[in-house]
Parts: sequence; C-alpha cells; structure tokens
Amino acid sequence: TEEDLIDLVNDYLDADEPFAFDIETMGEDRANPLVSHVVWLSLANPYRSDVIPMGHPHGELISERLAPNKKGRERMERGIPYEDLNPKYDLSTVEMERFFRDAPDQLDRMVAMPILKALFQSHLLKVGHNIKFDIHGMSKYFDGGVHGPFFDTMIASWLFDSRRVTGKMRGDGGLSLADCAKRELGITLEKGVGKKIEEHAFSAVEKYALLDAVVTFDVFESLSRKFTRQIQWLMDLEMNVLNPVLEMEESGVYIDKDVLRDLRDEIIVEIRDIEAWFKKTFGREVNLRSNAQKQEILFRSKADGGLGLRSAKLTPGGNDKAMKGLATDIYDMSTDNSVLEGFAGKPVVDKMLEYAQKAKLYGTYVQPYLGGEPLSGGKYKPSQLRENRIYGQFKQSGTESGRFSSSNPNLQNIPSRSVIGKRIRDAFVADPGELLVVADYSQIEPRIIASLSEDPTMIAAYCDGKDVYQTVADRMSVKRPDGKTLVLAIAYGVGPTKISADIGCTMQEARNLMDYFARSFPKIPQHKQRVLSRAKRDKYSETIFGRRRYLDIDSRDEAIRAMAQRQAYNHLIQGSAADIMKIALANVHASLPDEATMLMTVHDEIVISAPYALVDDVMEIVRTEMEGACPSRHIKVPLVADVKSGYRWSDCK
Repeated sequence: TEEDLIDLVNDYLDADEPFAFDIETMGEDRANPLVSHVVWLSLANPYRSDVIPMGHPHGELISERLAPNKKGRERMERGIPYEDLNPKYDLSTVEMERFFRDAPDQLDRMVAMPILKALFQSHLLKVGHNIKFDIHGMSKYFDGGVHGPFFDTMIASWLFDSRRVTGKMRGDGGLSLADCAKRELGITLEKGVGKKIEEHAFSAVEKYALLDAVVTFDVFESLSRKFTRQIQWLMDLEMNVLNPVLEMEESGVYIDKDVLRDLRDEIIVEIRDIEAWFKKTFGREVNLRSNAQKQEILFRSKADGGLGLRSAKLTPGGNDKAMKGLATDIYDMSTDNSVLEGFAGKPVVDKMLEYAQKAKLYGTYVQPYLGGEPLSGGKYKPSQLRENRIYGQFKQSGTESGRFSSSNPNLQNIPSRSVIGKRIRDAFVADPGELLVVADYSQIEPRIIASLSEDPTMIAAYCDGKDVYQTVADRMSVKRPDGKTLVLAIAYGVGPTKISADIGCTMQEARNLMDYFARSFPKIPQHKQRVLSRAKRDKYSETIFGRRRYLDIDSRDEAIRAMAQRQAYNHLIQGSAADIMKIALANVHASLPDEATMLMTVHDEIVISAPYALVDDVMEIVRTEMEGACPSRHIKVPLVADVKSGYRWSDCK
C-alpha cells in the first residue's frame, strides 16, 4: 500500500546503509530501459528486503498446456490438423499456453515513484548488477534522475579478472549475476523467469525479483571484503565514468537521414555494378556472400576456371583438419580480408574487397539506422532511430583491456579518417542552436611507448612539439605512413606479414625494417622485453594505473602463448590509454556547464554538444581536462588533445 511504501522509504533512509535495487520490465521494449516501464522494483539492505509490484498482469497459475508455435498455428488455420502437422514434430518447439487468475491489487507506479524519489536521490550508496540499466529505468520517473554514489557488482567482478567478460574462463564463469552468485556465494540462481515476466505467475516473479536484489547485495558485500587499494581506485574511476555514460546513452545523437539515404542509394548501385562485373567476367551469377564460391574463384587452378592462388591462412575448420593430420582442400582456405589484401592489385580480388567494404557499410551503418532488408534478402529490420536520434550503448566492462565497447549501433567501428568514415560522420549532426565539440588525443599510444621506454629520440620529439611519426620515418629513411606503421606495430605486436601488407613491401623488406627499427630505437624493444618477462613471472600484465589483464602466457598451445605475449605489451600501452581516456571522460563531464551535453566517446575521442555561445568555453574545458588527465609521474611527455567544433561530426576532423 501507499502507507507501506512511505514506511519502507523512511526505514531505508533511517538505516543509513547501502542498498541494492533491481527492476523488471516487460513487453517489446523490455531491453530498453529508457522507454520501458518498471513493472517490479526490488530492494535489499543489511536488514530487510522488499519487492514492489506495479502492474504485473497475472495472478497465480491455474493450468498450462502445450500449444503449437506460431508456424504450427498458421498451418492449423489453413486446415491442417495439429496431429498431422509433421510425424516428426518436435514438441520442444511448441509454445506453452498458460492460464492465470486475476492479478492482485498493486500500486500504480505514478503513485509509487514520487514516494521513492527521496530514496533514489539520497546520499546512500546504490548497488546494482549492470546498474546503468536499472538507473535508466528509474531515472525517467524523477526530475534529476537517480543520484549517486553507485556500485556495480558486474564491473567490480570484471575488475578482479577481465577475462570474465568473455565468459570462457575455465571453472570461473562470466559476469552475469548467476555467475557472480555462484562464484562469490556458492549458490545457483534459477534462470528464465526474467526473460518474459508476463509469462509467469505473480508469486514466481515476486520470488525471482526479490532474489535478484538480495543476491546482488550479498555479492556486493562479498566483493567489497576482497577489495585491495588498487581495485578500489579502479572502482572509483569506473563509477565516476558511469555518470557520463548515463548521459551519453540518455541523450543520443541527432542523425541526418538524408545523408544516409543518399549513401544507401549509392551503395546499392555500386554493389549491383560489382555483381554485374562478376557475371560478365565469369559468365554466371556469383554470390559474393558465399565463401565457397569465392574459394572456387580464388583457389581453383586456372585450368579449372580459377585464379590458382594459394591462401597462407586456413579457415577454423581447415585448421582443425590440419591439426588432425587430415588433407585440406580449397574449401579450407580462408578468404577473409587479411588474405584478400595480400593479393590486392588483381582485378578480381580488388572487386571482392570493394564488395565486402560496401556490404559492411550497408549492413553496419545504413540498414540499422534507416531500417530495411539485408542485401542478401531476408527479414526486414526496423530502424534503430527514435525521433531521428541514435541511442548507442557504451559498455565500460566490455573488453579485457579496459576500453569501451559499443552496441546498438557499434560506434567504435566507425573509421576516423577514411572516405567511408567521413561519409558516415556526415550524418551525425548537432541539435538546432548548437555545435558539436569533438576532441581526441594526438598519438596517445606512441606517447605512452616513448614515456615508458624512455626512448630519448621520441621523448625529445614530443617535448619539442614535433611529429613523432615523421621523426621515426626520417630516422628509418621511409615515408611518414611507414613510420607510423612501424611505431604502432610495436604497440599491437604485429609481425612482418601485416607490415608488408600495410607498407607494400616484401616480407623480407618488412623484417629488415623491423630489425633496423630495433637497432635505431633500442630502448623500445628492451622495455618490451622487460614487460614480457614480468608478465611471464606474474601471469598478468597491468597498466600504469594497475589494471590487470591475466594471460595464458604459459599455455602449451603455441598460438595461445604467442597471442598472450603480444597482449602483454599491448595491454600496458592500449590499456593505459584506455585508463587515461576514462579519467579524462569523468573529469570533462564533471567540469562541463549544465547546458552542454556529452554525446559519445569513440576510442580516444569525445563528442559533446554545446550552445553556440558556450562553444569556446567548452573547447577550453575539454582541452584542459584531457591534457591534464595523467600525472607527470606516469607520462613524461605532454598529452595533446586536438579540439575542434562544427555542425557535423565530419567537420571536426
């Protein structure tokens, strides 16, 4: 009742203790807390736990029966008896039809939420698992949203071992609440009810919702007891970053659909032209989405109508056959882009690469934003835009390195300086009366390499404001892009194959360049070897701020061991850059005027919308906070942020 809820809020406030909360939603928009209604809210602190239903549609279960699924029902409607649908009809594919009693009386959420506002805007620590989902769900009911401080048990568990993000750790599980409960509390949570709460009885959802809050609080207490000073520092950073993440996901970015429509029309014409070229060249239709058909064209002998090429890389299935000592054939040869790029210059291969590029552009950016059918046909996919805005999701704990991952859509994979990247960025525009302020770090990873290796040439170049890529290129007697390739090859651990493809030289020339680079900048390979030695000893690599990535560096599998060795140095460099970016993101957000809105972060880039009158002030704030994000005891060269403004995202490059 309303009176019970008032007592509940007062009791939680009087307890002055952290509390966990969890929401349950339903309907087609259940996965989008920005628009879906909260149907259940559960709470737990050290002394009590509560569940608040606000619109569950059912009471208790009366009966249930198996019924044909959608396909089965359609056939029955055409007069085919259920029993005669198929003699091999699998009953596991049918749907469960349930009958319930009427739902009990429940509080109206419009009555409940004003009462709950005092609790959710209090100074108390609010605990959740993947808490930003629950914050979004509750914030839309309160002016000013939900106030921190916050604690996310999913992020905390990830900080202890980032391999959990993949869910593939042997015997340790992933980052779901069930995984954390098993790991921290030794209990097994029932699954399934939360996927579609409207298909379950009132009491079943009541129990499920309550346990989510209780278990989240217990996991919080278990994890908190194990916090080291370093984990606490990283947790504070992640919770500070949560504030700009919430703002970015709530604000979305305005999209100029006309730009994407023009791009869509161009891509379709270009793709049809490529398909026509293959038909004319080979005298038949060629399905360029079929690996088998590409393999036949590329790897069959010339006598059999192919190009007679040999791939240096096998498919996963081909690798399995090779490991077992079985013979491989052309259908075991990989046709991925890294293989095709090695044959660039051949008209057929160039057309395949062009097709793949256009198809990716359409499937990754045009179709999801505008809606439409896939190029290969199939089910229509609705537009991800809402009122001409795209609402991306940013996951702090989405990678092992500490970098953000992004989805719906994935903004992290928009190229920054290519022609394609510019076309996509043309579509991202400022709101009326505002401009975009875009800032990104200049060469942050090479700056970290220079600082940590203490290479005198690179440090001097950065301290004198010179272009380090050009400095390296001059020392190596190569062009600037080649110098950049060599520097980044150190950070990413790539070998001569990738370097030769990027630079356009032979494998031997690439090896010679790598050897010459090591002799010209000896501090860098020496530092890399020290990092690798520590990683072999500790079984992990860590950033300059202590974010660890555990590695299978002593694996018996040579490929896994080699990858772990590359990741050891890469994590130090790329992970440290990710940490600096998160510090900058939190500091920029805290310093911005209320009228400015943070829209996106993409790798080393921050995108903000600001009213015309505040653009210069916002640009200065962003530059100051980004360049001051890392203490000089960690980085011995100045950090530089390139800050620009414009109406379109592409104007700011």
